[in-house]
Amino acid sequence: MEYYLMEPPFKAKSFYEMTKREAQIHYDWFIEKIPFRIDQLKRFYSEIAQEPAEVLDYSPESLVKLCGWYMKNAEIEEKTMLELQKEIVRTPEIARENILKQQISAGWMAVAEDIAIYFAECFVKAHETVKWNLTTRPKNYIYVNRPVLIGFKYNAEMSPVDLVKVLAARLLCEEIDENGLLNSYKIWVQDVAD
Repeated sequence: MEYYLMEPPFKAKSFYEMTKREAQIHYDWFIEKIPFRIDQLKRFYSEIAQEPAEVLDYSPESLVKLCGWYMKNAEIEEKTMLELQKEIVRTPEIARENILKQQISAGWMAVAEDIAIYFAECFVKAHETVKWNLTTRPKNYIYVNRPVLIGFKYNAEMSPVDLVKVLAARLLCEEIDENGLLNSYKIWVQDVAD
């Protein structure tokens, strides 16, 4: 099965560079693509795991299956010399010794992004106060112009994509935690606003 990357039908920019209008167009496109992204993820999971797609039922328990499957199957590849050189240039000298020579393949990072959407939808479907949102100000805000979840105490916003990318990156350090998504879910669910 070919896994389609999440590529917007317009020239992509850094979230920080987007105008309010561009951010809204990107957000609307992102929200519109959620059903397709989750359907593709479920079919891909089913094909590789040899399990029915219905096991991904948005329950907290399904996060363990999905995370464990990802950790076992994600492809890790060597970075090219050019990729390493670019990373060295943009990394402060004191931190360069921590640069990893491997990365998760682009295809499996696309799967991770879809897992992030699935993770977010677990909250949206279970808690009526949680929903997708777009914050366009202030421009220096960490999640400016990105689709995030709101509906948590203390006006906290969750970036599911960032959360899942951090979990996926643990693979590169050989820190495999099949409960990573469930543990994150349990932490965030405590702060769902009433």
